[in-house]
Amino acid sequence: MIKPKTCCIVVYGCAKNEADAEEMAARLEAAGYSLTSDASEADVVVVHTCGFVEDAKRESIEGILTACQTVREKRTPLRAGRLPVVVTGCLSQRYAHDRMEEIPELLGV
Repeated sequence: MIKPKTCCIVVYGCAKNEADAEEMAARLEAAGYSLTSDASEADVVVVHTCGFVEDAKRESIEGILTACQTVREKRTPLRAGRLPVVVTGCLSQRYAHDRMEEIPELLGV
């Protein structure tokens, strides 16, 4: 039996982000992923960010860096040195180019 891929979704920001993350989780489960709340157990980590409130922005950036560090400690990078960390949410929409330049090992924004 093949173990399903696991995904951890870490959410920062407002209640809208929580609702969006629930929708993402449902879609990921429908695609065959199992969900975990432990980023160190996940095959893919999604960091769902906020980019409007200064404290939430700072918390989101710290969360991205923490996810990258957690994954780095757990496993080797994917192709081209990418980590299985994906950043979503309004921070990623407003600053996508900056995030990819600052953290080039992200799998996607």
